[in-house]
Amino acid sequence: MAGVTKIKVKKEIYKWAIKESQKDFEEIKIRFRNIESWLSQDDFPTFRQLKKLTNFLKVPLGYMFLNKPPKSDIIESEFRTIRNKKPDISKNLKDAIYDMSRKQDWISEYRKDNGWDKIILDNYNELEQDDILGIAKKAKAFLDLGEFWYKDCKDNRIAYNFLREKLELKGLLNCL
Repeated sequence: MAGVTKIKVKKEIYKWAIKESQKDFEEIKIRFRNIESWLSQDDFPTFRQLKKLTNFLKVPLGYMFLNKPPKSDIIESEFRTIRNKKPDISKNLKDAIYDMSRKQDWISEYRKDNGWDKIILDNYNELEQDDILGIAKKAKAFLDLGEFWYKDCKDNRIAYNFLREKLELKGLLNCL
């Protein structure tokens, strides 16, 4: 029988992944009893163990094969700061920002590939914020909606799908 293949991961990468996860080290030790020997480089995980670790830490598996940790201040550099102090943000918020950024990039490419121009050409700035009827009239005109468009819809689902189709025809995408 062939021996088990172990994956050598640099100590700095483990430290980065643990810090990036924002998980308590004691919690990690309970789940991965060999983590200290992996950190000290006395032992190495199998591929399966490494995959379980990255899933638990919520870091990309591929990062574990890098020679040095990735820059972790990419998101922070996108935000304005007060007195140049980087904000402390949670792992969940970081993941949500990355996810939204990927979706934004995809939508931007999709729009370019389909030859769509600027979405809203009309100037809505001339309307007062509390002029709800004026805003609604302009929005209906933009979407080519009749005064009582909703009367043709039998239920909320049909109305939603109708509006979604109108928005997509104008170049606005629903990513939900």
